[in-house]
Amino acid sequence: MASKNAVPAAKPDQTDIMREPNGELLQRVIVPRAGDPLDVRSLYLDEDKSNQRRSRGHGRTEVEIPADAEVSFATYFNAFPAIYWRRWTALSLVELRLTVSD
Repeated sequence: MASKNAVPAAKPDQTDIMREPNGELLQRVIVPRAGDPLDVRSLYLDEDKSNQRRSRGHGRTEVEIPADAEVSFATYFNAFPAIYWRRWTALSLVELRLTVSD
């Protein structure tokens, strides 16, 4: 179930910087394609070795993370280097918006 404040997923032909009602989208989390080998998956997300099941992508911007799984998005394609944004922009606030459902 989507929140009324959720950021809509971009269509493939849209730019990565979209105007939002309360600011701008700086970065989008992307997930691997179904069937990508493990070495490619690790560029998008880092799954703990103790996870019973792997996360599953639904498109390129949605992911289903199994219950009790640990996943990090601090990876090559999805890391958010806050120090970079602080140094090279005039931003005073950054928000992380997630849509979570069960």
